[in-house]
Amino acid sequence: MVLTIQRLAVLRYLQGNKDHPTAEEIHRALRPHYPTLSLATVYNTLDTLKQAGLISELNLGKEKRFDPRGDWHHHFYCRVCGRIYDVSVQCPLAKEGRLDGHRVETIQAIFTGCCAACVATEEQGEAARAPYRCVVCGWVYDPLKGDGSPAAPAGTPFARLPESWCCKVCGAPRGKFVPVETALLQKRSVQREPR
Repeated sequence: MVLTIQRLAVLRYLQGNKDHPTAEEIHRALRPHYPTLSLATVYNTLDTLKQAGLISELNLGKEKRFDPRGDWHHHFYCRVCGRIYDVSVQCPLAKEGRLDGHRVETIQAIFTGCCAACVATEEQGEAARAPYRCVVCGWVYDPLKGDGSPAAPAGTPFARLPESWCCKVCGAPRGKFVPVETALLQKRSVQREPR
């Protein structure tokens, strides 16, 4: 395999990444650093890395997600937030390596349900549905609507957004967001200060 700049960029992005990103998410994250990188190049690179055994592909309905973890493991898919978690569950077939005379080379189980964070969010109730405002540009993230990306589908509370998530308008990181109530209180206190 020829190691091009694009292949190296995709491989570095995936290294240690536990979010199981789609090709589109990888492209969106790398595009600011590699302006000539096309989505087709990302797809071709992912296919090459998969063929080389460096990454694996997860098929979840219409989406293909990519996992850099090379050992045999399974996944838990949260139907609420859409996140995928690596889980360690022992499978007896993995040890035997045979099933009805067939040689087993890959085992991929996907458990589906509601992840621990979403269960906790449901229990928190109203606080989890609170919108957050970007202090840089003023854009508001509404958890009930999400932002239209796979990382933040409708129903994703702000606290459940990936660390790499950023403002869809100005690109500000998560740390530049405050609850809308806090933003309004800050604005009122600034207006009341004598000039």
